[in-house]
Amino acid sequence: GMPPPVAVGIARQNDFSPPWEGYERFEEKMAVLGETLRGHASESEVPLVDLQKPFLNPDQSPRTELFLPDGLHPNLAGQTIMARTIGTQFRQYFNF
Repeated sequence: GMPPPVAVGIARQNDFSPPWEGYERFEEKMAVLGETLRGHASESEVPLVDLQKPFLNPDQSPRTELFLPDGLHPNLAGQTIMARTIGTQFRQYFNF
């Protein structure tokens, strides 16, 4: 599935080990990963669970209230959204 985004603003403040090439390059690579996953899933007719969309505000900025203080990992509310999103997709795909 599509991984959740990173709350870069928070991560920059709290991350003791930033990405090797910086957060800008990291965001570019994540965008390419997303495009690649969507393309392969579409070509293969395989459903794709999008865990990015529930973590984004309407303006596409990360919903920071869903992250731990590191800005990288989801907190309990974020994990709950991930579980519900995955569960919903599985029920739809497997018809149960």
